[in-house]
Amino acid sequence: MTAGYACLFTLVSMDASCENAMS
Repeated sequence: MTAGYACLFTLVSMDASCENAMS
């Protein structure tokens, strides 16, 4: 899975995870 995809999917669950993936 791509970081962008994970961020979008995680965005609904946890915003922190999205930031972690982007970092």
